[in-house]
Amino acid sequence: GFVQGTGTMIIGSTTNPHSLSGLTAATAYDFYVQSDCGGGDTSNWVGPYSFSTSSCAIIDQCAYTFIMTDQGNSWNGANIEVIQDGISLGTYTVPGGGANTEIVDLCNGSNIQLVWTSGVYDNECVFELQDPNSTVIFSFAAGGAPSPGTFYTFTASCVPITCPFPSNLSTTNITTTSA
Repeated sequence: GFVQGTGTMIIGSTTNPHSLSGLTAATAYDFYVQSDCGGGDTSNWVGPYSFSTSSCAIIDQCAYTFIMTDQGNSWNGANIEVIQDGISLGTYTVPGGGANTEIVDLCNGSNIQLVWTSGVYDNECVFELQDPNSTVIFSFAAGGAPSPGTFYTFTASCVPITCPFPSNLSTTNITTTSA
């Protein structure tokens, strides 16, 4: 978010890739790049390109699973944007093939917003969000897509469950008086 030529200039870098340090955590950055071929010969500027620094160290992150399916073949323009502590981490959709699973690393204790952008056939969209313990914390079925805008907020938790709930239960040998 700056006017080209008014940001911080890095002149004379010969490294590829070029690493930047001293950046601010949880901050969005834009950048432009120009080649200097010597003798006054320079390329056109390319950009802006954007990235965001993480809100936390990798050790403080954990994986949330976004399972997206479609009763047709894609979300037809619909998508979910993930915002962590006010910074967009990305936008996710089903581009084709009927399903897409994305693993999104979130920072422990961060505030998360999920923002829905409507598409052409929202009634075909299906979504499930699982926490790092594979517990479904939010979902919607076909025909249940949210209205456009923020549809779910939560605080990310990377704390493992110490006493998991029973799962994969079944019954056998069912009679009229026993199981």
